[in-house]
Amino acid sequence: MANSRSPADVHTLSNCSRRAIEYKLQTIENCSCLRTDYSGPVNSTYLPSHFLNKTDTCTLKHENYTFCNKPGTKNNEAYVIGCSIACCEIGTNNTPVILAPDGTKSDKCQLCLSGKCAKETVTSSSSGAEPVVVNESLS
Repeated sequence: MANSRSPADVHTLSNCSRRAIEYKLQTIENCSCLRTDYSGPVNSTYLPSHFLNKTDTCTLKHENYTFCNKPGTKNNEAYVIGCSIACCEIGTNNTPVILAPDGTKSDKCQLCLSGKCAKETVTSSSSGAEPVVVNESLS
């Protein structure tokens, strides 16, 4: 019965939804992440419709924004929590939660950032407060 888990919060995109997201990302040049207006904990029931209409305000080439692993701390790689990525505005303590462009919630989440995909692997945190996530490049 391996690989038969089916969590209640898994959302499988239809082909139509996938095409809509792919088109949206193609129209945003140099897109690295899609910012939401939400800065609280990750909600496991997000659907693609929650971020398709959000404005892209976070790219690695945008001097005012960067990936971060905690408020105000710049990071070269995305900090991932349950299929979302954290992004912060340089010089502030704001850490908006950014949804992964594919919008999926599953054990095999694909995080596609600027055309690069990563496989998410969650391990236990020493503090137990939040998961530690390691991105393994698939390229």
